[in-house]
Amino acid sequence: MVVKKSRYIGDDLFEEKVQYTNMYALQKGITSFKPTDRYEIKTLIALHIVIDSQNKFPKLRLYGDVTLGIGLFLENMSRHRYFQLRISLHLMDILRRPANNKDKFYKIRPLLDSVQKRCSQLELDENLCIHEQMIPLLATSISNNM
Repeated sequence: MVVKKSRYIGDDLFEEKVQYTNMYALQKGITSFKPTDRYEIKTLIALHIVIDSQNKFPKLRLYGDVTLGIGLFLENMSRHRYFQLRISLHLMDILRRPANNKDKFYKIRPLLDSVQKRCSQLELDENLCIHEQMIPLLATSISNNM
């Protein structure tokens, strides 16, 4: 799988994911965990996007099943490695949780901030289309009154 450079998530954030994922596996004592790299994390995220968009199977384990032969998974990552990375994936050090934290999304805040920053940098088109359902309408239909 060719993982292209993300327009919304910077390479520095992927490096942090690699660092904190490897750190988490060490902190939790996962002995069979092989340290990951940026390419493997990008592949993991790409596979998650494919799963979410296809939604073919009722169980996640079926995507990596050898008998079903889904090439995208078989060519890029073993099912065992996929679940190992999925469990260990972290965006921050779990031991450095802010003391008086009120943010429910503090664990994924770096990712949210990165995407929000990139979205604010995008140029808006001059010709915007607004769907009719986005505008609230308080009037009643004539056909309803007859």
